[in-house]
Amino acid sequence: MDMGKIAVVGIEGFLDFQPQMVSDELQREGVSASAYYVHLPLLDRLRENPSEFRAINVARWLDRPENMAQIVAEIAPLVVDSDTIFMPACIGLDSEEPLLELQKQLGKPIYLLPTLPPSLLGIRLHEMLLRQFRRQGGIIMPGDKVTSVNCIGSRIESVNTRNHGDISLKASQFVLATGSFFNNGACC
Repeated sequence: MDMGKIAVVGIEGFLDFQPQMVSDELQREGVSASAYYVHLPLLDRLRENPSEFRAINVARWLDRPENMAQIVAEIAPLVVDSDTIFMPACIGLDSEEPLLELQKQLGKPIYLLPTLPPSLLGIRLHEMLLRQFRRQGGIIMPGDKVTSVNCIGSRIESVNTRNHGDISLKASQFVLATGSFFNNGACC
């Protein structure tokens, strides 16, 4: 897919995304790309504390409709000669609306590239999957731990958990979601 000339736009002070590295790699692949940094004064408060200057916190500011004009004013001059924009995934935390509005106002397609965890795109995907699971009748018990499994043959009949003590939880289906290594998840 030919995207034309790509503008890779990073946010000044945002350490989790390096537009020059992305641009250099695209150029090595024969793609026309340029790296830019945008200074968004509305993010100055976050810049004061690097541990707060993460994708999720940036998105909380960029997603606000009252900030859209400033975002467009800062990015538009940088991308005049570009056909496509790549940005860090730090807009659209709860919905795609802010991204769609930014694309509309800039008049160019924007592609969001994942940043270091916690990734905004990963969080959005996680929330979508949770909503769908619940719509289909699933129940999630975060932080609970299975202490025993009661089987009939090869089928799980019920489970007991740390938080529910002696109360057996019965279901027609169970999902094993052990979590990550950091949450003592199982490794196979």
